[in-house]
Amino acid sequence: GSSSGSAAAVAAGLVPLAVGLDGGGSIRIPSSLCGIVGLKPTFNRGDMDFGVCPSLAHIGPMASCVKDAAIGYAIMASPLHDEQDGSGHIENQSQPTRQHFFPAHLASFSKDQDLKNVKIGIFDDYFNDADPEVVEACSKAVKHMESLGAQVIKVEIPNMEEIKMAHGITILTELTSGAGKHYAKSIHKFTPESQISFELGRSMDGCNFLNAQKVRRYAMHLLDENVFSKVDVFITPGTACTAPPLLKNVERCGESNLVQTSDLMRYIFIGNLCGIPGIAVPVGYSSAGNEKNLPISLLIQSKHWEEDIIFRLAKICEANISHNKPMVYYDIIGMASKESRDESYP
Repeated sequence: GSSSGSAAAVAAGLVPLAVGLDGGGSIRIPSSLCGIVGLKPTFNRGDMDFGVCPSLAHIGPMASCVKDAAIGYAIMASPLHDEQDGSGHIENQSQPTRQHFFPAHLASFSKDQDLKNVKIGIFDDYFNDADPEVVEACSKAVKHMESLGAQVIKVEIPNMEEIKMAHGITILTELTSGAGKHYAKSIHKFTPESQISFELGRSMDGCNFLNAQKVRRYAMHLLDENVFSKVDVFITPGTACTAPPLLKNVERCGESNLVQTSDLMRYIFIGNLCGIPGIAVPVGYSSAGNEKNLPISLLIQSKHWEEDIIFRLAKICEANISHNKPMVYYDIIGMASKESRDESYP
């Protein structure tokens, strides 16, 4: 994901909070793999003027815990007020900005753990299409919420492959349109896998893009009718696998692995295509094979503008597991606090 550096910095303790950009999972995927909390808010919920992938990109917080992510979201999504008169009016502003937004609504974040009025949607075939350890850890998290009173309801979203293709066509077309001039001038500076993506985008025509938007409308209708008319949240694993190992020479040659990419993006695309909010929260760690102690995350999505319910459930999931620090970790805040105390008492 393009925000993998932000996720790694948070996971390593270098910063408590970072900002990510998610057009195809670039907040939620690295957050899932690094064992941190990553929020992709409702589309256009934060102030952003981004020319690349304008209908898919979402800006959001990445943090070491749910509370920090909620604080980051509340700041990013709150109305922007002019410092001089407090009116929020900004002259010569070409794009809608935060002064048009309503304040972040997180009223249910601090509610108790009684979930008797919460309905969770699970699409079984989709949920279970992941590595066994991932399915087991995510199922335990769902069962924990069920033990607190949540009701699990079976839902279905047909034609997932067509919806996935519509997202792929849209993101490649917008990426090529927005950044194509840089690619044309500096093709040799792009990695091989990026060059493949750009060439795929350049092969798309207006009919491809228009048909993808028809599928987008269909997908939004499916979410309204098949999912959110029945449940409050739609839950899946964050990724279908844990963090894959890096191959030799990957830094020099890059890597294009469609099977691996499919595993990582399996649960991601519908959130970007339809603009619904989603949060990745760690719910366990791998224990099998050589790659032990790798994070496993849950993805909780809701209807537009209802970030409060996914924060509430993420907080409950977070409290249900013991969190392991990565092999490389720097307690920057702790170190700074200790240094401050040492300076105060020479």
